[in-house]
Amino acid sequence: MLLSSLAEHIYWFGRYIERVENTARLILVNDSLLLDIPPQCNTGWYPLIRITGSSEYFYQYYDEASEHNIIRFMVMDRENNPGSMIYSINHARENMRTCRALFPKPVWEAINRLHSHVNDNHAAALKGQERYRFLRHTIDECHLIAGKLAVSISHDDIYEFARMGFNLERADMTSRVIDVRSQHLLQSQGDEIKPFDDIQWKSILDSLAAWQMYRRCARIHISGKAVLRFLLLDRHFPRAINHCLLQLEQSLYALAVNDAPRQALLETQRQLKNTDIDTILGGQLHTYIDDLQLRFMAIHTELSQRYFDSSEISPPRKVSDATGSEALQRNEQLSEKPVVLEGRGNV
Repeated sequence: MLLSSLAEHIYWFGRYIERVENTARLILVNDSLLLDIPPQCNTGWYPLIRITGSSEYFYQYYDEASEHNIIRFMVMDRENNPGSMIYSINHARENMRTCRALFPKPVWEAINRLHSHVNDNHAAALKGQERYRFLRHTIDECHLIAGKLAVSISHDDIYEFARMGFNLERADMTSRVIDVRSQHLLQSQGDEIKPFDDIQWKSILDSLAAWQMYRRCARIHISGKAVLRFLLLDRHFPRAINHCLLQLEQSLYALAVNDAPRQALLETQRQLKNTDIDTILGGQLHTYIDDLQLRFMAIHTELSQRYFDSSEISPPRKVSDATGSEALQRNEQLSEKPVVLEGRGNV
């Protein structure tokens, strides 16, 4: 038997570690992209705030969406940004600390190394020459933790709760990157900008570490339609939404419970299976992604109500701005959860 409080810590540990890695890669890729495209294509750093759904938080404390302010907000602002790297790694470690007896010692040592690296070196993200090394090392440490989990822990209920956290966070981030990054590309562009479309579509793939696997799978010149098909529907690439949902399905079957979480997942898979790429490319992509993110939030809500403490979970809701382009707020921001929880029964 596993206490529901411990199951919740394990689930959020997975989500926080995945969030740290995703944030580091977004900054790294955006930094490189801005060197490769002309000024008329340059959307600056603000798209990163939209991808993470943090505009409301950001403009409460910062007046200008400058490179310095956005990187500071996304990396080191532990007080004002619940999605920042330093906030996420601190909460990941705290969640692991409460249940570290359930995990092999190397996993605890790896999370401590990542925690020390981010807390001791986060200022390097503000310095152009040191930014790459800091972010690359952060991504590598996150991969090390995921690898140690995969090969050193029994694949029982404990592992499945961590895996659900990783995969739901991963699917959510993939949908956000597709939504925000592709919006500029799908709008009508002048002839002088069109030659740079390939670079920008490649940046979408790079944001998800998907470029080489896309080339191996698609085997065609890069195109928006092929990129969307790969990131939405591929069954084998770990960051493709379809693959993430299949992994969630395996985890729920491993928990041997046939109830609301599985039904919410099946409805999301049904929507994905019926995706018409031509239709969403024709102007329905933002609406499609909004609906998909609401379904991810419904899965999270059902998981929380079934396995954790349903009294603390807010119903899923959509957050949008006047332009209709704002990403949804993160689930953690919608329902801020205490890191240390009391036992509330068994799973």
